[in-house]
Amino acid sequence: LGAWLAARDEIDDALEILTSSSDPRAAALAGRLLLEFKKDPAASVAQFARIENPAILAHPQVTVAYDRSLQHLNTREALTTRRQLLDRLADLNDDNLIESRARLLADEGHHQDALDLLTGHDWQLVHQQYSRTRLATQLCQVLELSTDFPPNFLGEDNLAEFGAYQEY
Repeated sequence: LGAWLAARDEIDDALEILTSSSDPRAAALAGRLLLEFKKDPAASVAQFARIENPAILAHPQVTVAYDRSLQHLNTREALTTRRQLLDRLADLNDDNLIESRARLLADEGHHQDALDLLTGHDWQLVHQQYSRTRLATQLCQVLELSTDFPPNFLGEDNLAEFGAYQEY
């Protein structure tokens, strides 16, 4: 019922049901909704922390969403939790996990390692995301390197850069 309510954009009602459920999938969805719709990373992290099922925690989408919530907390404890969370899935070559690892490295101050991870991965093509390119640009600026990237750098198109689309 909580997922159905969320799909109907009835977020408050969905959260009431999801946060009271003992199902770990409900906690994962509640965590995402709390971050994306309520802009409440602390409440989001609390929901993800309720998940004890290792199979749910091992899902790349859940791990990435949990990592994003922790990233917003910007604390030393959150960095430690992010490291532990991402290290558990170190063997997976998922694009979103790689991007999360690069962000973690950057947040830990390992800018060159983060850039090397981004540029050393064979990315699948995605349309109008640009988050990897923005991260690479930030890293290059910190490292005082050129930000003149080739087309499709990091698997992201650059159509918006040429005015074909508007970013909102």
